[in-house]
Amino acid sequence: MKIEVTKTNLILAAVILLLLGYIAFTSRSHTPINDLKYKTEIDSLNQAISKYQQHQIVLDKKILSYELDIKKLDREIDSTKQVIIEQRKYYGEKIKNAGRYTPNELDSFFSERYN
Repeated sequence: MKIEVTKTNLILAAVILLLLGYIAFTSRSHTPINDLKYKTEIDSLNQAISKYQQHQIVLDKKILSYELDIKKLDREIDSTKQVIIEQRKYYGEKIKNAGRYTPNELDSFFSERYN
């Protein structure tokens, strides 16, 4: 099958290509776009994002404050544990030696413990 290239075929092909190009161009460029609608929606979303970011800053500050409080309480708990350990050792030794105490030493032991 041999295709002959004639002036008629060339003109016909050119016209078809021009029509296709025109249709493609006009269908894309004449689509109505409501820019104002999109701009207002974008602005409202930006405002919402800004509010959430401000709220996030407040929450981050609260979290930081809570973390500092927790660290302070952890230090207090650790020091209290240390005091308890020292008290256990001290009174453990005193209780071990309680069998050898005189009545006066026993009285001072109990009065010391409750003061």
